[in-house]
Amino acid sequence: EAQRFQEHTFYAAWALAAAGWTAAEIDPFLTSPPFRAHLYPKLAPYPDLQRWTKRFNRLSNARRADLTASTLSRMRLFRLGETALIFGQRRSTLNLERFLQLPKALFLAPLSTNLLHQSGAFLAAALLLASVDALLARRQKDGFHFKLRILADEFQRYPTAALERLLAERRGYGASLTLITQGLSQLSPSQRAVLLNNIGPLAAFRLAATETDLLAAELFYPSPLLPRQQRSSGDSDLYPRREALAWYADQLKKLPPRHFYLRLPRQQARLTQSPPFPQNQPALSNAHRRLSERLQALGRPRRQVAADLAARAQQFHQGTFEQRPRNRWSA
Repeated sequence: EAQRFQEHTFYAAWALAAAGWTAAEIDPFLTSPPFRAHLYPKLAPYPDLQRWTKRFNRLSNARRADLTASTLSRMRLFRLGETALIFGQRRSTLNLERFLQLPKALFLAPLSTNLLHQSGAFLAAALLLASVDALLARRQKDGFHFKLRILADEFQRYPTAALERLLAERRGYGASLTLITQGLSQLSPSQRAVLLNNIGPLAAFRLAATETDLLAAELFYPSPLLPRQQRSSGDSDLYPRREALAWYADQLKKLPPRHFYLRLPRQQARLTQSPPFPQNQPALSNAHRRLSERLQALGRPRRQVAADLAARAQQFHQGTFEQRPRNRWSA
C-alpha cells in the first residue's frame, strides 16, 4: 500500500511538471476535475500519464480522498514558506546548459537547511541530476575533457543514486567532483561504500574518535609504514600494521587547526598545513557586492514570486487557468 501511495505521488508530480505547472498546484490538480481536464490534452506526449489520469478519475470518492490526503502530506514541504517560493516558480532564470559550457566553472550546490529544512535535499538532488543530464549532452559534443568542477557541500544529504553516477563516471561527464562532509558517520552504508570505492585524493582534518579508525585505514592504505626505531645498520624496525593504524588514528584526533593528512593517488599520505584565510575586508566586501549584483541579475525578487503565487491561487479559485509561460528553461 505504501508503494502505491508513493507511485501516486510520483505520477501527480510528473503530470504537473509535464504540463508546465509546479508543486504549488498539487492541491487543485488532485481536487479539481476541471483543472485535470484542462491539463489532460497537454499530457498527450506521455501516454502513461494520460492512462494514470483516467484511472485516477475513475476511482471511488473514498479511494481518491485517501490518495489525495497522502500525496498532499508528502508534498507539504514544497507548498510552504521559502520552499514554495522556489518550487512554485513556473520558469527558471538559470540557464544551466549555458553555465556548464563555461571553462573551469565552479558549480556550487549547497543545502540551505535553515530555510528549506528537509526539502533542501530535493532541491540539491534536482540541481545535481539536471547537471548530470546537461553534462551527458555536452559529452557527446566536446569529448572527455575536464571543464567543470562540482563542489558538493554536506553531500550526505544527496541521493545515493545521483552520487554514484557522478563518482563512477565523472570523467565521462567532463567534471571533477569535490565532496565535503563533517564525517563519514553521517553517511549511509551504501553512500560510504560508493564514496570509498571511487575516491581519488583524500584529505582529513582533525576527526572525532568515531571517525578515526575508518579514515586511518583509508588514508594509510596499503601499508602504514611506521618506524619503531632506527637500527645501526640503517634498517627500520616497523610497528605491526594494527599498531601503526592505531597510532595514526590517535594522531588524527590531535591534529592542530589548519593541519590535515593528504593522500594522493599512488602516494603515501603526508601531513600538510593550509595557509591562514586572508582577512582582507575590502576584498570580502567587493566579493559580497558582486555576489549580490549577480543574484539580482539572475534571480526574481521575492515580492514578485509571492505575488505570482497569489495570483495563480486566485485564478484557481475563480476556475480560470493560464497557459504555460514560454521559457525553454522552465523548471
